[in-house]
Amino acid sequence: MITKKSIMIKYLFLFIPIIAFSQSRDYKNKVKSPSYSFLTEIEINKTRYLEDYIVKATKLGYELLRNNDGEVITKTEPTNSILLKKSVDNDEHFPPWAVGDIYKKVFFLGDNIEGANPLCVITEIFLTEYENLSQTTIKNFYSSTSDFILKHINFYNKINSTKITFDKPLQYLRANINKYPFVNMVNYSYVKNGFEFKNSFSYSERSEMVLGPDGKPYSYHYLGFQNNSDIWDNIISLYEVYEDLADNKRTALENLRDNIGDKNIKEINTYDLHEMVQFFIDDCKRSNIIVPSIETLSATFKPLEEGVIALAYGMNNDNQIVISVDPKNWDNSDITKKWYVIYHELGHDVLNLDHGEGGKMMFNFADREYTWDEFYKDKDYMFDYVLNRQVKKPDPPSLTLDIDSKTYSIGDFVNGGVVFWLDRTGQHGLVCALSDSAINAEWGCYDYDLPNVPNVQYNGGYPEGSGTEIGDGFNNTNNILNDCPTSPAALAARSLGKDWFLPSTKELNQMYINKRVLERFPGFVPFSGVYHTSTENSIYNTWKQNFGKGNLLNSNKFTKFSVRAVRAF
Repeated sequence: MITKKSIMIKYLFLFIPIIAFSQSRDYKNKVKSPSYSFLTEIEINKTRYLEDYIVKATKLGYELLRNNDGEVITKTEPTNSILLKKSVDNDEHFPPWAVGDIYKKVFFLGDNIEGANPLCVITEIFLTEYENLSQTTIKNFYSSTSDFILKHINFYNKINSTKITFDKPLQYLRANINKYPFVNMVNYSYVKNGFEFKNSFSYSERSEMVLGPDGKPYSYHYLGFQNNSDIWDNIISLYEVYEDLADNKRTALENLRDNIGDKNIKEINTYDLHEMVQFFIDDCKRSNIIVPSIETLSATFKPLEEGVIALAYGMNNDNQIVISVDPKNWDNSDITKKWYVIYHELGHDVLNLDHGEGGKMMFNFADREYTWDEFYKDKDYMFDYVLNRQVKKPDPPSLTLDIDSKTYSIGDFVNGGVVFWLDRTGQHGLVCALSDSAINAEWGCYDYDLPNVPNVQYNGGYPEGSGTEIGDGFNNTNNILNDCPTSPAALAARSLGKDWFLPSTKELNQMYINKRVLERFPGFVPFSGVYHTSTENSIYNTWKQNFGKGNLLNSNKFTKFSVRAVRAF
């Protein structure tokens, strides 16, 4: 018996293959379309050279843009880039009456287009919503575009993972501007000529209201997506390590310049004028400036003439310091200006400098606020000026002229660091930096045997032999950077200077043995967690020291730990 229901089911089954065939035909047409394939970057893995990519783009109507300097290559971080633009007018794959543009930012290594390889391409499409193009139409187009790319990736590649990330989505599309709230990310891989290659694809949408040329508000809708290789991911990771190193190095340098003994210039009470004067004197002595014996010190607050913050009265009288400070003007000055003024006045009273001598710090007026960088720059110039003109008294007679005869103790501050190991003479040893050069860095060079770095195997006890001994760290670090110049841990140590290095296992262990003494030094940042050594175990592993438990670890090179740099004296 033929019923209405059976007829409906029959026709439904006839309709399903038609839909599937139509969708399959639409997908095939898009794949065959050079303009749509280029737009969606589905063939980016087939484009080896940047010049070929640009030639293809220009044939498809893209314009290679120039920056404000008239150059096509823009010096960006972490690599150089070019920018392509195309209008979507009359593009057959876009909705009818669509108004908007396509931008493609291509990142590559090197300073020349010729021979460069595209590492990452970020595409952004923006369409304007108006009476002939609804928001729904735009959203449907964006959805079909991202679905097409995902379908193509899934068909030709192996999907390794998918996730939503809120951490700096499409952050390199625009400098210092991050407008996308999150991205959907797909990590995938493919095999070519027997080798596995890994890529990732990220995409997101956003909208914003913008005033048009006619003064009316318009809704702009954006689709952004990024296709990149794992080489790009490694470059980003290394770049972020460098950024961390720069921040850590800056903090360490600031700690060094701010501290004299147990005193920190930023922590001294600026209403204790005597304490400020004493800091200046200690600073002079640290800089090897001869300071006369001061018999009279008078530093007081009292009203001065309008606009005058402080005055010195003891110039050319080496036995006394006499300074008056206007309380109202002092109270209205920030901490950096106060120190700038005090160093100016003591430049008169202690160093006997007149206006016009010793550089900018001895200029007549302090009519603005100063930064700490300005303070230190001008102070250093003034001190150098004095040192270059300082007449040194002859040294008293001595039984020896051996300038290397001074002996040191564990915990002394020598050569920019704190002593943690000494040789038998007590005159030479090793110091470590006051703070970590990196707190989250890989050792690097995974799955690669460094030919000039000894592999030290586990022998049931503490590692022994070449590469582990005290004195091996410097050569280890040099050899690591020769064999693997991108090693984050070695670069972190070397970032403090050419004679700083990543310690060997026994050098780092001496640091652990003496850590309590070291951590008592003013301004010393305490050890925390696990630290890298320069001693390699194998192509996969290196040795580390746990400063919490004291034990030695043998773990893989890509695990992230801290770095405390070392130098010899």
